[in-house]
Amino acid sequence: MSYPVAAQRNLNLKGEPTRLDKWLLQQIFKAIGPAPLRFVIKDGAEMAPPGVVPVATVVIHDWRTLGALIIDPEVAFGEAFAEGRIEVRGDLV
Repeated sequence: MSYPVAAQRNLNLKGEPTRLDKWLLQQIFKAIGPAPLRFVIKDGAEMAPPGVVPVATVVIHDWRTLGALIIDPEVAFGEAFAEGRIEVRGDLV
């Protein structure tokens, strides 16, 4: 499957995460519920549900993957993981 160059571009956020970064991560948790996971935008924001010790960290490598996770997290996670656009650190089982 091929994607536009802009969609393939890796995130390269320097400095503090923006409000947009944080909002996008919040949208993922709204879609999947309060899972004991930490989501990290490559070189940028990270978020885990309050009061929960994350069992794994999911690193999102590009904007297309982040958007797809918000729209359809079940399908997008599998596709992105298989294509190497998501990295899982820890155990999801």
